[in-house]
Amino acid sequence: MSKETPTSLLHVHSHYSLLVPNPNARTLAISSVPDLVQAAAKTGHTAVAITDDQLLLDLGELFASADQQSIRPIPGIELPLLLADTQTEIESLS
Repeated sequence: MSKETPTSLLHVHSHYSLLVPNPNARTLAISSVPDLVQAAAKTGHTAVAITDDQLLLDLGELFASADQQSIRPIPGIELPLLLADTQTEIESLS
């Protein structure tokens, strides 16, 4: 018998992601941070990651909730990359 390695999802959005309009979003996040942490703990995860869109408003809730559930918090953020002519931007700064 092999022992399963605990896993954690690393791309999870909370309700804070709704604060940033994203026309490319494939899903809507409607769960609060404490609810996400509690669900992770109930399903046997040893850690939980929250990676909201362009916001870090959830950090306090993430760490407090993870501490209450005795699991490891993994803070993250999803930032868009702007593909532009970087040479033009550099020249305009000099």
